[in-house]
Amino acid sequence: MNAKHVVDFETHMANELAGIDAACTRCGECVKACPIASEAGVDGVPAGDVMAGVLGMLMRGEALDQSSRSWMDHCNGCGACIPACPEEVNARRVLMFAQCHDARDER
Repeated sequence: MNAKHVVDFETHMANELAGIDAACTRCGECVKACPIASEAGVDGVPAGDVMAGVLGMLMRGEALDQSSRSWMDHCNGCGACIPACPEEVNARRVLMFAQCHDARDER
């Protein structure tokens, strides 16, 4: 394998998240399309704030608010959020990165 093509997970995650952060308008369409939003207790919260909380944790190390944490923890990976995004941001991937970040920080 050619070493110049090897990218560690942290670098990949940082690069991918920078693009997501730049593209996401925090409109909340992903949260509105989410079938577990009610179960997660976020259906009464401004949807854009929920995604903004997840991105704030990932991009700036901010503490997750209760709604953003609940949405992240309840994600079932169904992908209903993906086609809902007008900016073509993959919210399922954002939540996957958030879960990985959270699990790493718990160690």
